[in-house]
Amino acid sequence: MSKDHDKLMAEIQRLIAGQEFNSEEELQTYLKGILGQKIPSSPNTLLSVQEQAQDLVFAAYELPLNKAKLKIEKALQLDRNCIVAYEFLGTQEDAAEIAIVFYEKGIQIGKQRFGGTYLKENKGFFWGLHETRPYMRCLQHYADCLYAMGEVKECVQILEEMIELNPNDNQGVRDLLLLYLIELDERKKFKKYAEMYKEMV
Repeated sequence: MSKDHDKLMAEIQRLIAGQEFNSEEELQTYLKGILGQKIPSSPNTLLSVQEQAQDLVFAAYELPLNKAKLKIEKALQLDRNCIVAYEFLGTQEDAAEIAIVFYEKGIQIGKQRFGGTYLKENKGFFWGLHETRPYMRCLQHYADCLYAMGEVKECVQILEEMIELNPNDNQGVRDLLLLYLIELDERKKFKKYAEMYKEMV
């Protein structure tokens, strides 16, 4: 999913939050009305510091790395818990041993933010929720780093956690999970997930 799409979704959510709908039907009518139109960006004065930080990260993806990192630094000054900022920093590192530190930070924040009651209410639908996607991406990157570092069992645990949070597997981690289970000779688990996704092969 591109950062342009993430930015668009964030702007749509802000538009919706500024409206009052009496029914789901009214919401759907409103969404159809703005379909194909340019979504206006909200001025900074109307945004929370968290939203301002998020927008700085979106802007960073369009800049050369030296300028991008200044945007990220400013984003983290506004919001030390900006998951997308840590995701960005991780993606800029070639060494898995360094990148994993940033992804781990994003995951720690995500577990705090999306744990407890939130987890109970939304487990199984994490990719369908815009706010949890940076957390889910950090999990995927983290798993990739673990595998690159030779930590295959730990990698599999993260992939299984992702499947539990989002059984529809919109991120497409199931193929890697099955491959790594073969590598670990985990036949019982391989059979479980192969059966689970047999219709999606």
